[in-house]
Amino acid sequence: MKLDQHPDFFTDDDDNEGTNVTATATTDSANATAPTATEIPYLGTTTDGPKNPPPAGYDEPEPKPRHRMRKFLIWFCLLLIAALGTAFYFRYISPYATDIRANGTVYNVERRGIIFKTFECSMATTGALADTVHPYSRTDFSIADDAIAHKLQEAQLQGTPVTITYSRYFGTLPWRGAYRNVITAVAPR
Repeated sequence: MKLDQHPDFFTDDDDNEGTNVTATATTDSANATAPTATEIPYLGTTTDGPKNPPPAGYDEPEPKPRHRMRKFLIWFCLLLIAALGTAFYFRYISPYATDIRANGTVYNVERRGIIFKTFECSMATTGALADTVHPYSRTDFSIADDAIAHKLQEAQLQGTPVTITYSRYFGTLPWRGAYRNVITAVAPR
């Protein structure tokens, strides 16, 4: 029983005992036709330079459509970067409250940090000192400038009350300080 229509080149079948296998292979390749002009892609130019007219019956291939997914991914990435940049700006760079004033006594100014050394301040505000119902609470601040930190250290040593002006941020940055409240100005009271 013969399952395929092609001769087996490795073994002889009982049906093909008298036939020449190599002759069958050469006749199959001789029956193959040369490609027509419509099957060969037309390049349009020659090495000489001028463009030859296309052969008769040749249809110009349609240009490949741009990949929609690639265009979508590019726009998605750009919008994502813009959204993350905007969120970072409003969370860490732009303060949501500025020019807040507080009166009180500074009781601790220190420079802390492992990589980024920043000045931090602890202060007892006058409202917290006058409140006898609530337990004593301290307010912690980061200090934006070294000159302000030195003024606050002098006020701490003398024990004089000060008025500070500070800004409040949504988030903290390591080079700005450990607290969301950042002192921007100080004046003796």
